[in-house]
Amino acid sequence: MRQTQKEGSMRQTRKSAGVLAWVVVGLGVVVLGVPFVSAQTDVLYVVNNNVGIGIASPTHPLHALVSGTTDPVLMLEGANVTDSLSLKVQHPGAVIGFGLAGGAGAFFTTAAANDAVVYGQPGKNLLLGVGGSEWLRITSTGKVGINMTTPTHYLDVGVSGAYCNGGAWVDGSSREYKQGIRELSGEDAEEAFAKLSPVRFEYKAMPGEEHVGFIAEDVPDLVATPDRKGLSPMDVVAVLTKVVQEQKSSIEAKEARITTLEHRLDAQHGLLEQLAQKVASLEAEKTGKH
Repeated sequence: MRQTQKEGSMRQTRKSAGVLAWVVVGLGVVVLGVPFVSAQTDVLYVVNNNVGIGIASPTHPLHALVSGTTDPVLMLEGANVTDSLSLKVQHPGAVIGFGLAGGAGAFFTTAAANDAVVYGQPGKNLLLGVGGSEWLRITSTGKVGINMTTPTHYLDVGVSGAYCNGGAWVDGSSREYKQGIRELSGEDAEEAFAKLSPVRFEYKAMPGEEHVGFIAEDVPDLVATPDRKGLSPMDVVAVLTKVVQEQKSSIEAKEARITTLEHRLDAQHGLLEQLAQKVASLEAEKTGKH
């Protein structure tokens, strides 16, 4: 047995069951390694209850230092396709798990064989984020929020009230989400309406399926999005609504004028009849005198 001194720990070399390995014990340090001729590669360190893989001074309960491309760094492999595997992180009040279903009903009753599964503690939320900020939340009741922390529908997006509850997409339209509210003038609506050019088209990703609509790059500025790549149906609906309201007001005004003219015409007809009767009476008197 050979003893060497390294970083204040005592190194002991031994041969066991035909496999060479170093076991180093000293000052709370255990190192397991693999020998290469006269050299040695240390691969596993246990220091103050922290385990290091490829790092001599681990600072976490399990600390791996990987040099170069290693994919995957951590691998759990089942011997059989029917094995259900999972990796859990938990404490007494909560858990998150990452699993691979070996058969139908594993983890969730709806899971199928070979489904990848992420699961959490019943009654708790699942959060995803970047840089210390939360960007997606799945509540314990199955509601999903993107950039919002209190989803109340199947999918809530942002803080402007847009959501989907399983049937249709709904744009947020409450006054509490808006500012700078002012009336859309009939002149602006008429101008935008005149520039809307409905077209028939097919999406390149879905050839053979025809749609009708507008080309985002061609619509008037009033209803265009900043990047001119999409359209909000509510913007177009607002323009159409205002145009229809203006036309309705115009039609009602014309109908009122027509009604007034009809009344005047009726009155004139009445006067003409009276005049005709008076003329007839005068002619009758004149004829009687002769």
